[in-house]
Amino acid sequence: MEKYIDQLIGDFKSSADSVKGLMEGKVYPDAPEALEAEVDQAVFMMLSEYLNIQPVQFPPVNQLSGNQIRKVEESFTSLLKAYGFLIYFPPRVHQALKYQTIVELLSREVPILTTYFWHVATCEYEPTKCPFGSEYCTCF
Repeated sequence: MEKYIDQLIGDFKSSADSVKGLMEGKVYPDAPEALEAEVDQAVFMMLSEYLNIQPVQFPPVNQLSGNQIRKVEESFTSLLKAYGFLIYFPPRVHQALKYQTIVELLSREVPILTTYFWHVATCEYEPTKCPFGSEYCTCF
């Protein structure tokens, strides 16, 4: 499994490197109106389609060690940032839950922005439906 994990992480890094020049100009929005205006004009795509990564490429969490889970999650988070997407997890969320969340995010539609970073929400901020449970939820 270690060889596959290394290859997957290598693919993430190659993909991030391939868009480096295209994404360097992205900035954090300084005004919500500017971000909203770009989102209104944006094309929306499934994250998996945009990144050309499918959920099935991620091994089941129960087949991975804690270190492997951490390496994949950190590498994927870096890939997201390279493409202009930011992700936030509540403090203390364990790696397995982060891993499962990023795999699920691939099934989400996201706006393809040219100017700004987009925060990919991991939670709907509805405490009773928080994917992190009451133990980790910061919605309360």
